[in-house]
Amino acid sequence: MYTFEHLSAKIQASDDQLKEALKEMGAFQIDGNWRILDFEYECRALSFLLNLIDEQSWPYNTIPMDETLNILSELLPPVILQHIIDEYSTWCVSSNLSLTHRSLIEDKVCRFMAVGLLRPCDKFNLTDFKTAWQGSVPEGMTTSLKQLDGTVLVDQTSHPQTICYFNEQDLPDDIIDRFQYLFQVRSKWTFNEIQPFLEKLSTDKLNVNNLLAKYTRATNVDGVRFYCSRHSSK
Repeated sequence: MYTFEHLSAKIQASDDQLKEALKEMGAFQIDGNWRILDFEYECRALSFLLNLIDEQSWPYNTIPMDETLNILSELLPPVILQHIIDEYSTWCVSSNLSLTHRSLIEDKVCRFMAVGLLRPCDKFNLTDFKTAWQGSVPEGMTTSLKQLDGTVLVDQTSHPQTICYFNEQDLPDDIIDRFQYLFQVRSKWTFNEIQPFLEKLSTDKLNVNNLLAKYTRATNVDGVRFYCSRHSSK
């Protein structure tokens, strides 16, 4: 368990960078210490909220907060319930609902439900996954593979096509180590495939295109540009 001060002393980053990293990780505070929910527990906590919305037939973008808090406070500790609400919803933009109702964040909910489906298995038939995924999200939401950038790998060369969990946050932070790991997983990548796994290491002076030019070798196959390791013989 760490306070913000402990983390700031251990990690070489500005306070703003550290706060952004904690937010991206889904971290939250309990008694001044920063925590991350276990995935299974977070899945169960979010399911309470989604099941309530379904049972009450509420539109996912118009959720009454007073009623939600009253019902779910019997199932979850207040600090956990508030974290789930803050993490996966935002106040409605409509002026007459902006202080009483919240709207689920579609991309976040869809991404979390996809991860829940993919984590337990090595690979998933892409067509079957899309069907199961759409069926797992609240009515009115639309799933899209774009929501999973940096979270999955799709193999379009296999028959049938497959998808697997592959989280950018689990990759090495060092750029050379990251490229080595990526090329161990897949010998060649298109720009759209590799971009989500490099964006967070890019800077204003060194964007993704610059990183690829510096650390990879580009080849063209049937009019499609691929990037592979500079040390690859293929």
